[in-house]
Amino acid sequence: MKKRKASSDLPPLPANFHSLYATNKRASTVDDPALHGGRKRQVPHTEGNWPTHVYIEWRPNDSELENLQSLIDAFAKQSKVPITSLLTSDLDAPLPLHISLSRSLQVPTEGRDELLSAVTDSITNTAVKSFPAEASRLKWVPNYDKTRWFLSLALKRPPYDELKLLLVACNKTAKAKGYPMLYTRPNSSDQDMDSRDYTEFFHFSLAWSLASDIDAKSSNAVLDDIWKNSEAQDLDIMVDTVLAKIGNAIHSIKLGSRASRS
Repeated sequence: MKKRKASSDLPPLPANFHSLYATNKRASTVDDPALHGGRKRQVPHTEGNWPTHVYIEWRPNDSELENLQSLIDAFAKQSKVPITSLLTSDLDAPLPLHISLSRSLQVPTEGRDELLSAVTDSITNTAVKSFPAEASRLKWVPNYDKTRWFLSLALKRPPYDELKLLLVACNKTAKAKGYPMLYTRPNSSDQDMDSRDYTEFFHFSLAWSLASDIDAKSSNAVLDDIWKNSEAQDLDIMVDTVLAKIGNAIHSIKLGSRASRS
């Protein structure tokens, strides 16, 4: 009896596969920094509200992960700052990296569907099509209350300022619904947001530190030297989807396809 050959032509995974199992179960019903390496939530969890975040996700391949890890290792070798990688989980599984398009929002149960619909509409109405995101340098970025610092991959302005268009769309939606905006003052008008350059804010966080004595200026000088000799300058990152995470549910908002050049 002949044995069947295992087929190598397996069907591709669905586009939302990673989103189906993206979140671990909560180990506590209260905020406990001990469960998160000493980190504290910027926005405390409130029972009955749903933590919500709008962002762009990038899943580096093995070669890209190796290049990114080399950046983290090079900095760790040249400094005494304790640093924790965001590239892999505790089980050494690759993790996605994010560009934030919103603050971490606390959305009540009755407001989830309305906010998701509004965010989807605002992003769709930008008519932004898929676009490349190109890295420019390494830098340290603090969180909102400066309790943590992130070793980050800064990004250049895309060809048609697509990152700004998406951010402004999300901020206008947040403002209309009474939620805080990202990288924007609470009293900013739509005109202010439309005219502002947000390029300096967009980044992928690669690692983090709780160190309170980070000298960002001198550290950034070290990072500039590391970056000049890095193969990570040639990273190929394509953005074609925006994700909205509400609680444990992740919703995909596809961008339009850009016609290829003939």
